[in-house]
Amino acid sequence: MRKAEISSGKHSWKEARQREKGRIKQTEHRAQEKHKQYRRTRRQAEQREEDLHVTREGMTYVAGGFDETQLGAASREKMMERLSIPAGKFTKRASTLKDKKRAKKSDLQASAKEKKRQQAERLTQTR
Repeated sequence: MRKAEISSGKHSWKEARQREKGRIKQTEHRAQEKHKQYRRTRRQAEQREEDLHVTREGMTYVAGGFDETQLGAASREKMMERLSIPAGKFTKRASTLKDKKRAKKSDLQASAKEKKRQQAERLTQTR
């Protein structure tokens, strides 16, 4: 605004002062020991509640815990056993079908890539 030589109006200045006062007030409030203790207590209570859930029902989610599912039907069955989910014959059949579908898709992608490579090779030979 300075380069354009435009000055702010009185409402802009008033709004800026109010925001600044609010930021200062909030900072002072958060810096008080009472507020720090409140945040600490709240975090501890949340952690206790989380620990209670974990001890009651066990670990339900682990970061990266399902990466094994990409290894095929056998690893999915192991994962289901670990999670206490019975893997029946329908589950095994569905897992096998999914694996075949993924393999087919992968083969199609590989053949399409090879086809494009061959086309590019022929194109460079003709030039």
